[in-house]
Amino acid sequence: MREDLYDRSMGIGSFYHIYNRGVAKNAIFSDNNDYQRLLETISFYLDDKRSSKLSTARKLRDALPLLTSQPIAPIANIHAYCLMSNHFHLLLEEVTEGGISRFMRRVLLSYTRYFNTRHNRVGPLFQGTFRFVRVEDDEQFLHLTRYIHLNPYVARIVDDPERYPWSSYSSYRQENITRLCDPSLALKLAGSPANYREFLIDFASYARDLELIKHHAIDETD
Repeated sequence: MREDLYDRSMGIGSFYHIYNRGVAKNAIFSDNNDYQRLLETISFYLDDKRSSKLSTARKLRDALPLLTSQPIAPIANIHAYCLMSNHFHLLLEEVTEGGISRFMRRVLLSYTRYFNTRHNRVGPLFQGTFRFVRVEDDEQFLHLTRYIHLNPYVARIVDDPERYPWSSYSSYRQENITRLCDPSLALKLAGSPANYREFLIDFASYARDLELIKHHAIDETD
């Protein structure tokens, strides 16, 4: 199911592919500072016990411990993510009632304020609120993590998904649970980090070929 969503519960313990892109497919990042700021924003608002806005915490130099320690009262868990030039993907688990909705509202509003201020622009940055697809089973969950991590490879930004800095794939390779990503469920389903890498690479060329075919089909209908 795909739809816009704010102010509703998605079901505690349920998993969702959350995604959105820039208005008119415009870029939502101009440089590495913007990518880093969105990751900081995502990390900061995972905790429902945050004491202030991210901008205030950064001015007081209180943001760093909030970004490196585990949330005291998490409202969502992140199982995979990838930031692309004009869109993003998150694989989220709802931890508290309505947690994903509150989390996404805070993240998108905060980042939009930052981006508009930094780049001297006004108006919406994202195309609507956000879109989501509910994950129905383990197989879909595992395949979704692969789809998310292959985004920069399919887009021909990198020739190896491991070299892309703005995704959670490094946590999967290192089997490392961080505030921004918990890869343990996907790695358990795959069997090991090595198995997961094989699972990813085995599909990579096929995924890139599918994207090429899709673009050719679009060109032919224009």
